[in-house]
Parts: sequence; structure tokens; C-alpha cells
Amino acid sequence: MHLNFPPRFLAPAASFLYGTLRRSVRWQVEDPHGSLAGAREGTPRLFLCRHGQLLPLLWAIEGIPLRILVSRSGDGELLARLLLARKFELVRGSSSGEGVSAGRAVYRTLAAGVSVGLAADGPRGPLGSVHESVLRIARRSGVAVVGLRVEGDSRWEAPGSWDRFELPLPGRRLRVVAGPPRLLSAGDTALVAMQAALEDELAGRAVLGRLGRESAPELGAAPGWSRL
Repeated sequence: MHLNFPPRFLAPAASFLYGTLRRSVRWQVEDPHGSLAGAREGTPRLFLCRHGQLLPLLWAIEGIPLRILVSRSGDGELLARLLLARKFELVRGSSSGEGVSAGRAVYRTLAAGVSVGLAADGPRGPLGSVHESVLRIARRSGVAVVGLRVEGDSRWEAPGSWDRFELPLPGRRLRVVAGPPRLLSAGDTALVAMQAALEDELAGRAVLGRLGRESAPELGAAPGWSRL
């Protein structure tokens, strides 16, 4: 989603909208694998989501000790102001030269035992993709990846936005679903299989059929780089 106004003017309205929707939407969290519960107890995870589903997913991870990767774009600055007001901690990056430093910061955060949340297809897509660099950082850090997605009643989509940015409608029902923690094994074959499985999961498609025998044992084996 692209903004045409300075973030400092939009931040109060965004904060009001965030709080109003959080109270008015009937939402629940499904965490059958204990992925969110483990992070609340201090087990580091790399949480991935689709850029367009960010808003309701934030409701589910409030209070978890984690840092969220946010770009230095205008959209990212608005998001940063909103997140800081909600007591989230941030890792800042950009879509250009600072991307490498942001990746290093994410790795250091995970290696230090702190969870990280980020949009797997951010900041410019393609829509629903999981960037390979995300998985390489997770593998190097030894931290499990967890996919987060939103399911439920119809949601408003921002017209013309590359990410189909979604706003839940007041009074409707939705679910935030946390997938299993996945550890990535060595080799390009495992990376490609995990990439496809996570893309399926974030889109709400079945994932087990995409995983080969070598990758399947990694599902749920643990106790989640791109930019928002």
C-alpha cells in the first residue's frame, strides 16, 4: 500500500483505526502447535506473514517478546510509529542499500534468542511470495519459521495496492492461525520445498503435498528476511 500523506499526519488516525478494529472485530487465535505460546515463553521464532494481512496479525502477537522488521519507506515510517505506540520493538531496513544491514540485524536478533516478525513478500512482492533470503537467515540462525495467516469473513482490500492490503470489517469474525514451527535442513532442495510449503500455508492452501520425504520430518521439529 502506498501513502500520499506524511506519516506524522496519518499516525494518529492509524492508531485510532487499529484500536477501534481490535475492539469491534470478533477475532480469535488458533495456535494448535504452540508456536505463539512457545515464543511467549522465550523460544525464538521467525514469524512470517503476507504483507497485506499485517494488521490483524499484530493483534495476535502483542505482548510477545519480539522485534518487527520495518522498511524506511513512507509506508514503513507510518507502520513504525504505530508499532512503537503499541510497545513493539523494531528492526529497521530498506529496499535498497540498507537491506543487507537489515538482514544482518535480523540474524543477530534471532541468534541472541529474540523472535522476529516480518512480511515474507515485502516490501514490493511478488504477492504471497516467501523470499529465499528469509529462509537462509532462519537456517543460519537455527531458529524455526512459523507462518501466520488470517481466515474468516470478508475483508476490505485497498484498491490498487500490490499487496491487496486488508482491513477487517467491524462486527465480522476472523481467525489468526499460527502454523507449526519448521526447522530448515541443509541443501537447496530443502530450501525450495520449504519455500513452496510456506507460500501455500500463507495463502491458506494445503502444504503437506508440497513437501518431500526429506523435508517432511522437519515439520514441528522445533521446541520466524524481508521487510514490512
